[in-house]
Amino acid sequence: MEKNILERLAESTAKSGSTHAKQNLGVFLALRDQIDLAINNGWPVKDIWQLFHDEKKIKISYQVFLRLVKRHTDYESKKRARKEKKSKEEKSLPGPEQGSRLEKESDKTQDQINKTSGSSENPDTGNPKGFEWSNEYDIDDLV
Repeated sequence: MEKNILERLAESTAKSGSTHAKQNLGVFLALRDQIDLAINNGWPVKDIWQLFHDEKKIKISYQVFLRLVKRHTDYESKKRARKEKKSKEEKSLPGPEQGSRLEKESDKTQDQINKTSGSSENPDTGNPKGFEWSNEYDIDDLV
C-alpha cells in the first residue's frame, strides 16, 4: 500500500539534512488529521501536544505546536471566537428603534453645544468645548 503524501514528505524531510523547522513541520503535517479529529471532539490543544510529546512523536515546544495548529488546521480558540463575535455585534448597525433614539440624543447634545458656544465666557480657541490645556503640573500628582 502506497503511503500518502504527508507521510512521504515527513520521511523525506527526516532523511535529508534539513533544518529542524522543516522536520517539525513534516511531522506535524503527518499528524494533522489526528490533531484535527481530537480538536473537533473537544480535546484541548495542550492535552494533544502533551500526548504526542510523551509518546515522543514530536519534539517541539507547546508554543511552536500551538502556532502550527493555528496555521495549518481549522482550529479557532474559544477566546478568539468570543472576541470576534463581540466585535461583529458591536459593528452591526442599530435597528430602526435604536436609530431614532440615537437621532434624538444627538439632537439634544447638539442643542447643548449650541447653548454653551454662544456664551462669551469661553472663547473658541479650537479646543473641544470645556477643555483647557495647561502645561503646569503638581509634582505630587505624578507620584
